[in-house]
Amino acid sequence: MASINQPRSLAITVVAGFIIAIGVIGTLWWRQHVPLPAVRLLAPIVVMGENPELDLEVTAQRGSVTALEVHVLQGETDALVFSEEYSDGQDSRQVQVAFDLRSHGLKEGEAMLVLHTRDDFVRPRPKDESALETPVNIDLTPPPLAVRASTRYPEPGGAGVAVLYATDAADVAVMVDDRRFAAYAAGDDGLYVALYALPVGHDAAVFPTAVAVDAAGNRSLRELPVVMKNKKVALGSVPLGYDWLRRKLPPLLPERSDFSDEALPEAFVEVSVGLRAIAAAERDRLAAQSSAERLWSGRFVQMPNAQVMSRFGVRRTYVLDGAVLDEKVHQGYDLASVAMAKVPAANAGVVVHAGPLNIYGNTVILDHGQGLMSLYGHCSSLQVAVGDAVTKRQTIARTGATGLAGGDHLHFEVIVGGVPVDPLQWLDAAWIGSHVEGPLAEGGIATR
Repeated sequence: MASINQPRSLAITVVAGFIIAIGVIGTLWWRQHVPLPAVRLLAPIVVMGENPELDLEVTAQRGSVTALEVHVLQGETDALVFSEEYSDGQDSRQVQVAFDLRSHGLKEGEAMLVLHTRDDFVRPRPKDESALETPVNIDLTPPPLAVRASTRYPEPGGAGVAVLYATDAADVAVMVDDRRFAAYAAGDDGLYVALYALPVGHDAAVFPTAVAVDAAGNRSLRELPVVMKNKKVALGSVPLGYDWLRRKLPPLLPERSDFSDEALPEAFVEVSVGLRAIAAAERDRLAAQSSAERLWSGRFVQMPNAQVMSRFGVRRTYVLDGAVLDEKVHQGYDLASVAMAKVPAANAGVVVHAGPLNIYGNTVILDHGQGLMSLYGHCSSLQVAVGDAVTKRQTIARTGATGLAGGDHLHFEVIVGGVPVDPLQWLDAAWIGSHVEGPLAEGGIATR
């Protein structure tokens, strides 16, 4: 019996060994052929400038992503422009890559962008394959940019204009600190017009700067030839009362239930800080959608038979029972007349907001084109709707005390690129002539 069973056992062993070997070989083959982490460009890239930025998504097929390399191949040059390793065990990650092409000896012309990835998945032999290869064109020449004319003496809290000449530019603007003011094409000959604002308290040592960016991301910068002086910020105090706060705050904070004396300071700060920020974001959103066409002409007009109750640019301290709750710069003019007085449009434009706007109450915002807008707040009723085209002096609302208003009045703002500026400038024909129309004419832009 032993002699008969021995060959059978041997056969079983051989077959089992063969099956195991096939399984091992199959497993090794499968492991070897699992792809390296895949790379996806979140935004396509055809041309790269001096300092390109790539938004990438790297996803491991198995295991986690452990490394990313970015190469640029050009002729005999293989430039490793970015390299990063990871040990956090993530199987997918988004990476923003930035690098300097000039420092790697790369020149203008055709090139190949090559991305390599690694993971911690075990393979029989290391893989050395590119995860992505895409042809690109390197362009290291910034777009031509010149300042044709600009407001000579802008003031902190005020506005200015620049006439720029740029070619081969995908974007043209004026920068004040970190804020961008869009420039609008004035015809087909490379001329652009940019209205810009200097915020209250702006440091006169920091000059507005024109910037042009081409499709490759190359930037040209030119400081505007301006003369500025620091301007002292006026100070004021606004005493708050418990009864007034209990009347005004609940409609602005409908989700809040506690308006006890102890809770009122916190509620006021929530309105003064949080809701103001929301209103400012709405101004920015509307400014970004401003008409590229100039819609206004001549000086702006003020509500007639009105007394100025509070001026622009005053840094107000809000005080309750001797305690300072907040400080804010007043961003417009408060104008008082008879109750529910007619509110005229300060200049021709298009209605871009007509309705409640938290602290401003019932509000109309007019777009006058090229980033210039005006705001009319605390109204009791509105007589226009979004999309309406209005003429200068057309009645658009009635004054009121909605929002965070102490009594019937109009809160009037002039806004440039989302930033409130001194309305008094725009009510002054001489100022418009010297600070806006003059530079426009000097720069070759037809004025009205």
